[in-house]
Amino acid sequence: METTERPDNTLKIPADINYQCTGCGKCCSGWSVPMTEEDYQRINAVNWADLNPDLKNKNLFRTLKANEKIGTPYAYAINPEPNGQCPFLKDNLCFMHSKFGAQFKPSICQLFPYCFNETPDGVYTTVSFISRGAIFNSGQSLIEQKEYLQSKYKEFQKLYPDHHPNWSQIKLSSNWPLTWEQYMDIEKTILSIMQNKNKSLEERFIEGSAYLKSRLSNADLSSLTNGSVSALNKWDKILLVALYRKYFPPQNKSAKSYGQLHLNLSSFMTAIPYINNIEQLVRETDNIAWSIDADSNDLLYRFFYSRLFAKLYFGAGFGQLSIITGFNHLAVLLAIIKLKVKALAMTHKDRKISQSDIVQTIVQLEKSLGELRISPYGAAILELLLSSQQRVGRFLCQM
Repeated sequence: METTERPDNTLKIPADINYQCTGCGKCCSGWSVPMTEEDYQRINAVNWADLNPDLKNKNLFRTLKANEKIGTPYAYAINPEPNGQCPFLKDNLCFMHSKFGAQFKPSICQLFPYCFNETPDGVYTTVSFISRGAIFNSGQSLIEQKEYLQSKYKEFQKLYPDHHPNWSQIKLSSNWPLTWEQYMDIEKTILSIMQNKNKSLEERFIEGSAYLKSRLSNADLSSLTNGSVSALNKWDKILLVALYRKYFPPQNKSAKSYGQLHLNLSSFMTAIPYINNIEQLVRETDNIAWSIDADSNDLLYRFFYSRLFAKLYFGAGFGQLSIITGFNHLAVLLAIIKLKVKALAMTHKDRKISQSDIVQTIVQLEKSLGELRISPYGAAILELLLSSQQRVGRFLCQM
């Protein structure tokens, strides 16, 4: 097994991913923005009520609880308005920014939506799909923004000086270790499969899952992609319920601050009573055709390609999952996205899918993935339930 070394700081930037802020203000809603001690001292020193009467008599900040601070540089958070919006958002613009400049905002806001993932052969960068600029692929390609990305990476290093992900325990499956070089060889094929736009996303995920399975068993790839598909079984449904409720929680149970979604043993135990609910939802949405336009299809592709390219689906990039489990998890996410989008379409008079349904779903999913913390028990259950290439086929063909 390879040892962990100081990563190469060379930026690795994905093609076909663009970003430019659209000024919509929608990124500043739905969460309690965390702040470092330095952020808090700087921002709290301002008499905001004197600058804007809307901020008078408001409890703008709070101290993070002990469990919210774990593994983070944050100590405080901005209290959102009852509607979930940041109190400093005025006319879709940041009031802090307008008064004191970009460098005055909380550190996490200055970095947003750029993401950096250190690996043994470089720092893989992408953007968060919470941002509408990323959603709609606005502006210049990230490749054209390399100099700016380098400056943002320096800010990232300052905010997370001790953040060096451990890639020393990469596994193809739970008991099949790989070196980083072996993984990169596998990734070339996975990215090639996923970039083949002559096939549907479902077909690409099924082929990718089968390819990874063939690396374990040396089985013929065609035999793994042409099998018959049966109905969802009990464990499929438990997995579906657990993940669906975790990524799209009931409105009154949404995460209110940093790192407050946990996937653990109880996530699967409490899923069991809701199997009937998910079965009913699947039946009700079965009559809604999965018909989306080219832009929406491109959005889904970019969302998944971004996570694959940036290594945000396995190992130190996501819960220390094995490559097979991490990839199959992404495949199941596509099925869950389709189910959620169809559920939203049910609320329309014409019961047709709209682009806004897909945008809403991707934004919520991206938030949940960023908040998620996977316990060792949670990871073990995912390794057990998501090692099956047949399960991936059932999800993608039944949803």
